[in-house]
Parts: sequence; C-alpha cells; structure tokens
Amino acid sequence: MGILAGGKAKRFGGDKLHHPVGDKPLIDIVYDKVSSLGYPVYIITSEDRAESFMKRGYHTLIDSYLIGPIGGVITALQRDSALLVAGDMPFLDKGFLKKLIHISGRGRYTVIPTHSVCLLEPLHAVYSKCILGELISYVDSGGRGLQWFFKHRKHLYVPYYVKNGKQMRSFYNINTKEDLHALSCEEIYSR
Repeated sequence: MGILAGGKAKRFGGDKLHHPVGDKPLIDIVYDKVSSLGYPVYIITSEDRAESFMKRGYHTLIDSYLIGPIGGVITALQRDSALLVAGDMPFLDKGFLKKLIHISGRGRYTVIPTHSVCLLEPLHAVYSKCILGELISYVDSGGRGLQWFFKHRKHLYVPYYVKNGKQMRSFYNINTKEDLHALSCEEIYSR
C-alpha cells in the first residue's frame, strides 16, 4: 500500500500534508485509514521530503523520477503491486478500498475507479506490477499523464464504475486552504 506524497502543494501555499485537520495532520488521517486495512504502508515522496515523514514513524519510498504522480506509481511498482492513494484525500472509505483490493485479485489486476468512460481516478487505485514495463516505456518516451496512459491502454486495467455518493466522496482531495476549512472534522474522522 502506498500514499503518494510528492507534490509541492503550490495552490495550498505550504505543506498541506502536515497541516492540522482538527487534532491531526492530514497525512496522519490518510495513513490511519490506509493502514487499518492491515497491509504495510509506505509514503512515496521525494528525497527532500522523506525525513519529515520518517520523523512521524512512517516508512518511505523515495521517488527518484520527480515527474509527478506517475513517478510515484513507478516507484511503488518497483517494490510490488499496490493500492495507491493521494496523501490529500481525507475521506477515504475503507470499505471501498477493500472492494478495490478484492476486485484486483489482491494486486493481480490494475483496478481504477471511474465516474464515466472519460474520468478515471488513478490516484485512488490498485496497480498490478505487471504494468511496470509499459509505464516505464511510456515515461521514457516523454509521457507523464496517468489519465492519458490508461485511456490509451484499456487492456491494462479493469475500470470500476462508481455511482455511490459515499464512494465518490472518497475522491475529494485538498488543493487549497479553502478546501481544508470547508471540511467537517467529524465527517473526516467518522469514515
């Protein structure tokens, strides 16, 4: 399991993952939800940010690609198949995550939630290690977008169509301080 935490949070104006939401930093909320599934969890981040996560007691994987989320996905897959989520998603639904793991055959298949034929959620998905070679080739040829990669390689993943409102809420991510202040701490902690 991995939490992608390599972004610079420019729109937020500072380190959003260590910013408190109620009595916990955002990263702790996400980590607690993912780790409650019972698998080892790694924070996938850049070398310069790794120490801040290690001080909190988290295991880290260093993303040496530094090309956005796709570099974090490659970093995780070099270790093994993985459920990967973004570190700024406080409404993760443990039941939904378990469902994705089950559908993936515990990582045998890549499973990406989608709202429609056009909108994938690749930062909230299970990735099979078997796509690693194609991802690396894509990046080596200059590709960077996960959405584009999967839209043009449908045979590499199983779409999971989401209609349930609670599951849709799982995809909410914090981009700005306004996003954060609009949240209900009670709602975040209750999931």
